[in-house]
Amino acid sequence: MKKLLIIALSAALLLTACGSSNSSTEKNETEKSITTWTTKSGQTCKVYADAPDDYKTATIKTIEQLAPGSDTDQLYSKSWPFSLYDDGMAEIAIPTVIVNGYEYGGKILINFTDDDHTNYEVHYLKIGPDIYRDDGLYYVDKYAEAE
Repeated sequence: MKKLLIIALSAALLLTACGSSNSSTEKNETEKSITTWTTKSGQTCKVYADAPDDYKTATIKTIEQLAPGSDTDQLYSKSWPFSLYDDGMAEIAIPTVIVNGYEYGGKILINFTDDDHTNYEVHYLKIGPDIYRDDGLYYVDKYAEAE
């Protein structure tokens, strides 16, 4: 019986190893959160080292719409710390953006409203000292860190 169990386990491990591709392994590595924390309302937030491209694209489009004249050319080449809440809301730290000749970091609170990640809502955008959008959601206990 033990031999049969060992053979079955070995076969399952071998099939799993052969069936996985490098791209799925790489994808799983980039999807691993680096930390998890809980909001005041009890919602879980997972933090990742870099935002997915669809979030970066939506953020860059938003910056270009709300802060005209911003230089967003180098944003794709940088890592963007990315926090994803249980309800699908994302908080993203924006790397250096040049606005009116000055370099600033920023922050955005955004969520996609469809499964295809083509439509989205921006609830908060701050670049440097300027807030370009704030509907009040950013400071709600739902997204604030528990003390």
